[in-house]
Amino acid sequence: MAAGKLASGNPVACPRCGKPLAVASSSSSIDKPLQECASCGDILVRSGVKEWSLLRTGEKLASVARHALVVFAVGVALLLAHGIAVLIKDQPWRLQDALRWLAVGVAIGAAMQGARLARRIRESRRRMRDPMYLAKLVQKEIVEASRR
Repeated sequence: MAAGKLASGNPVACPRCGKPLAVASSSSSIDKPLQECASCGDILVRSGVKEWSLLRTGEKLASVARHALVVFAVGVALLLAHGIAVLIKDQPWRLQDALRWLAVGVAIGAAMQGARLARRIRESRRRMRDPMYLAKLVQKEIVEASRR
């Protein structure tokens, strides 16, 4: 196999032609695992990145849990911002207001992260319906030939 493995997000040079590759930085493990060199056309494998349907159940749950953690963090951040505003204005702290701000933060975070995860899954499923793309995954031994 002529293609090397690329560390996700790290700028590297193509092992075939030596030209620098523009590796798409991704904080998600759900993405396109193949990258084509713009100079020579060689196809390289990005490590740590898989298509949604190639993830095991535990990996899918871990991805959803990471998104849920961000949702919770946004909720807590908005709650803390509310707490700071209450302290600065020297107003009485009320549990009902604090819970309302937490709920608003969770709703905002859920909308952002839910949309992001849904988009990544949708793009992944679209790529996996392409027979030419599946053939490249089989060629790079990412998918078994029976899956085609």
